[in-house]
Amino acid sequence: MSKLLSEWSPSEATMDLLRLNGLDDKLIEDALTYLRTQTELEDVDKINGYSNWDSFFIMFCIKAAGSPHKFD
Repeated sequence: MSKLLSEWSPSEATMDLLRLNGLDDKLIEDALTYLRTQTELEDVDKINGYSNWDSFFIMFCIKAAGSPHKFD
């Protein structure tokens, strides 16, 4: 499992879980693009409370889906 965001892609289990929570592929792709291009995140070890990108990405997407401010 990659520690670097640039080398990571969501696992099928992560994608399935996000879809089960009602997120569509567009929102998931937009969230991934946003994380890779609009943030300074690089290494998951620098994010308190998360040991891998899949768990961080699940929470990020679920929170983003409920946010009134969607990705631009």
